[in-house]
Amino acid sequence: MTKRVKTTKGRLLGGLAATALMCASQAHALTIQPFFDTTITSDPNAAQIESRIISATGFYNAFSNPETVKIIYAQLPVGLGSNVTTLYGDGGPTGGIPFADYAALLTAQSALHPENTVLQTAVSNLGTGNTLDILAPSANLRAFGLDTPGAFGTDFSFGAGGDFDAIVALDPTVGINYGPKPVVGEFDATAVIQHETDEVLGVGGSGSLLGSKQAANGLMGVEDIYRYNGVDSGSYTTDPTEHAFLSIDGGATDIKDFNQNGIGDFADWAKTTCLGAAARPQDWAGCPFPLDSPTHLHLNSPEVTALQAIGYNLRTDGMVPEPATWTLMIGGFGLAGAALRRRKAPAAA
Repeated sequence: MTKRVKTTKGRLLGGLAATALMCASQAHALTIQPFFDTTITSDPNAAQIESRIISATGFYNAFSNPETVKIIYAQLPVGLGSNVTTLYGDGGPTGGIPFADYAALLTAQSALHPENTVLQTAVSNLGTGNTLDILAPSANLRAFGLDTPGAFGTDFSFGAGGDFDAIVALDPTVGINYGPKPVVGEFDATAVIQHETDEVLGVGGSGSLLGSKQAANGLMGVEDIYRYNGVDSGSYTTDPTEHAFLSIDGGATDIKDFNQNGIGDFADWAKTTCLGAAARPQDWAGCPFPLDSPTHLHLNSPEVTALQAIGYNLRTDGMVPEPATWTLMIGGFGLAGAALRRRKAPAAA
């Protein structure tokens, strides 16, 4: 998954003032709202492709954050899957959101949602690792109640005229299987779709800015907060010999190793072989069946732990919740650009 980053400068606004307010309005679960590009709707198997995308993204209803994430899904020759995602910063010296301000959002979210025990632990360890300024996906900031719309139009244009958070591309030439049963030599569609959708939300992909020009300018992604190489020792390097891992307790516990091979995204999970390895949707590269058995997101997935750590809250019941919701009144976030991530197939056997 060769990583390429494209940034389109937008207006950066200065200043940040956040106040948590309770408001009485109808809440709903996190919803992925797909728009199907003509590259999908004109496909002879369009109905099957659309059905699998809807099914795969339905998992995210497990989160209670009352937001809708709008994503354009298309078929393009990208290697396996890719996405380009709207990012926000602010008008600080680097153009990123100051770490302290983003940490304040996480802390406020944790106070309002004590049921998110992952975030409780993460907040108690904020500042023990990386503390650079941040570029955050539009969808992630809306998880806190902020007004950060997407910036893509259905014509794939980027700017004030669109409101889609991201474009997800799926490669029609590599053998992605949208059917109900595994097919030898083909890639499981749900895993590919969930991989790219995770990245739109902020886990994997633009969750780390390592290897990009933004990193060279002193910025990091939202998942980089939890990137460690030891206790109280943050890791933010492209050194291929580094052992970097996801941790929410200040580096004491290695939840999952990050990829450091310099080929795939640094925010994805490490993977060295297609043979006999436990597959995860966020692995840096995919493998076809039966080298990878279909593995999808579930409540104990490391991807779900990472999503909770950046502010997404799991529902505590089996129904769409309808509690009073809250909003963060905030000034100062401005459109910063778009980050492109591309996933290849397969990993080295």
